[in-house]
Amino acid sequence: WHRSFNQWLIRYIFIPLGGSKYKHLNIWVVFTFVALWHDLEIKLLVWCYSICLALQPEIGMRLYFKQKKFDNFRKQWYYEYCAAAAGGVMIVIMIASNLIGFGFGFDTFCNIFWWFANDINGWIAALIGYAHVAISALVMFEIRYMEDYNGTAKKGY
Repeated sequence: WHRSFNQWLIRYIFIPLGGSKYKHLNIWVVFTFVALWHDLEIKLLVWCYSICLALQPEIGMRLYFKQKKFDNFRKQWYYEYCAAAAGGVMIVIMIASNLIGFGFGFDTFCNIFWWFANDINGWIAALIGYAHVAISALVMFEIRYMEDYNGTAKKGY
């Protein structure tokens, strides 16, 4: 169901708005539509706008580092680790946004956040969780490279 909905969003909203050429603007329209489609609730609007806001630095950094002057940097051994660290931050933001929008709401999220921020055990749990998602992002980069190498990246499996 989500895959067909995603394809519909891409086909009938994202592409007619200009697709990837205006990605940094189009995602706001698409995610607002998704939030309103689910229900007219503040927590869903917080979800969609926090996702869109979180995606802006990623979109900008991808465009910035695609420049020819960064070709050598992208070939360095530590580039993947930097990208995975940034990916870990993005994943944590996405998790938080989904917990707010589709989980227990903003107030409960704030209570949990303050527990993490005000207790050493919360900091340790947050660091362990962040390390897990950053390492997972690195593993996904490797899987993507293998898909590209094997020629299966664009085949949907």
